[in-house]
Amino acid sequence: MKGIRKTLVASVLAYSTALHAQAEVNPFSAGIKAGGSISPVWQKTDEAKFNTNKVESPFFDIPWFTASLYAEYAFTDYIGIGGEAGYMKQGGTLNEVSTTASSSSSSSIAYHGIFVPLSLYVYPMGREEEEGILKVYTGINGFYSFNEGISEKDKEASLTQEQKNEIIKFDVGGHLGLAYEFPIGVSVDLRGGLGFINKFDTKSNADQKVFKNVSDLKSMKSAFINLNVGYNIVSLFADSGQA
Repeated sequence: MKGIRKTLVASVLAYSTALHAQAEVNPFSAGIKAGGSISPVWQKTDEAKFNTNKVESPFFDIPWFTASLYAEYAFTDYIGIGGEAGYMKQGGTLNEVSTTASSSSSSSIAYHGIFVPLSLYVYPMGREEEEGILKVYTGINGFYSFNEGISEKDKEASLTQEQKNEIIKFDVGGHLGLAYEFPIGVSVDLRGGLGFINKFDTKSNADQKVFKNVSDLKSMKSAFINLNVGYNIVSLFADSGQA
């Protein structure tokens, strides 16, 4: 009887362990994200002006789309790391503060480039099977532009070689994000970040020459906000494995 009892207990424990193993969420996830983005100016020289008028920057600036591939690994049910690589448009617009809207000026710069964020993830509610996963994350990000353009009063302007030489093609910054992944593998992701690199390679504290109509502008830095929908492709293999 004792032998039978031990066998039954061992079988129950083994069965429970197997069920628990099946219920665990795969710590590794990878997939795609796509959505929309804006990129306003978050820092500029206070003395900058169009002629004698002050300069302001709109918040909903440089609207565009973004797309990336991502990978994420959870060390525990509460901590993980992740990385991405994809396309994003950054830049910023400076508007003249003028009493006459029809005669006000504006200058804008846009960068099409590769965006690479590295993040530390926190899962406040843990990671459980059949439950959605709430994610709070922060980290650093790099950006490298492969194409730049400027516009004056919403009309594209040509760049001289001197202007091209003054444009900084890369940026480094920090970001903070909030995401939620549903049990089916679909996620919604909101992220914002600040770039720390001046957009202009100015020498000896000189004025920039990229925006011809803007004076006393020595520094300008961009921010970004992304709203993405993603899909965890690894969840497909998990579902097929359980089937």
